[in-house]
Amino acid sequence: MKKLKCVLLIDDDKDCNFLQKRTILRSTWVEYVEVARNGEMALEILKKAKFTPELIFLDINMPKMNGWEFLNELKKIKDTFEKKIVVIMLSSSLNPDDRVLAETYDIVGGFQSKYLDEASLKQILVDHFPTRFDFQQKASR
Repeated sequence: MKKLKCVLLIDDDKDCNFLQKRTILRSTWVEYVEVARNGEMALEILKKAKFTPELIFLDINMPKMNGWEFLNELKKIKDTFEKKIVVIMLSSSLNPDDRVLAETYDIVGGFQSKYLDEASLKQILVDHFPTRFDFQQKASR
């Protein structure tokens, strides 16, 4: 199993970021977690990053630049990155239209409710990085 080098959390909720980051790092499946409090900050991080995050967890409702605005900007620059980026919408929104809208973005690999736990992180890794994370094969040894 080869760890993900970097995950980017984009959420304006400090407590949520703390819990999500802790869950991700405790899993030992990710080397580094970067945090942005809004879409503008996330774009700056992406432009200056030494390496591209392979996975982004994105909230919808944030100040300055919300999740939808961030996705629109990311679509414009996604081909400049050396690796494909998977975006998972991680939101407390109960609006079914948000899930439908998320599915219209080819870069969005999923939509789920906050808070991320180890089981949901594991499933995301298996679904989007199957050649690197085959937990059943490891368990059967």
